[in-house]
Amino acid sequence: MSDRMPSRLADCERRLTELRSETEALLKELEDLRHATEAAPTPSEAETRANGQAVLAGSYNFATAVTYLAGDQADPATLQLHGQRRGLHAVGLQKAGVYGYSPNQTGVHGDSANGPGVRATSEGSTALEALSNRGIGAAVSGNGTGLVADNASPEGGIAVVALGQAKGIGLYASGERAAVQLARAPYAGSPKADYHDVGEIVLDAKADLYLCRKAGTPGSWAKLN
Repeated sequence: MSDRMPSRLADCERRLTELRSETEALLKELEDLRHATEAAPTPSEAETRANGQAVLAGSYNFATAVTYLAGDQADPATLQLHGQRRGLHAVGLQKAGVYGYSPNQTGVHGDSANGPGVRATSEGSTALEALSNRGIGAAVSGNGTGLVADNASPEGGIAVVALGQAKGIGLYASGERAAVQLARAPYAGSPKADYHDVGEIVLDAKADLYLCRKAGTPGSWAKLN
């Protein structure tokens, strides 16, 4: 293991801890916002008929029709939102909080100087969904780590699922130094505890590779030469 590997793992673990804390705070904020939205005053008949009038900042604005904003200027954004914390906070009680579509460019693009460019949180469904009919569903880049995926479920789970439908490929990885790097387990030999499923691969503390051949607790493992 290189000298830089423990430092890189420690940085990722520290960032995952920060993400968990930020996610818990965001869920609390979303819950407070949901309660505030549900407790919002019911629009009166006069307010309901206010479609077409100006939006009043600092108060609830009601409408019975969809509000459209279209622009044909050279500026790349039709609407720009700036905030000391978040530029946009959108909550969808029944469907997506933010839906972005572009026929030829990026559907949703987020920039941030210090925090996440785009953050997605969900209590019971998919936090972030990216679909593309002919292009890339989601493009992630970073000078340090391009993507950090964390599964914090105490019951276990999968941080990343890659599915190649029909004749597609589930996962493709490339790198000038190496295509894939596995972190070493803190023990030598195959796993001796917990449930494991067929297909799991473990790199032990001695850099020996093991493949789970039969599911169980701890399952049946074969050392790969």
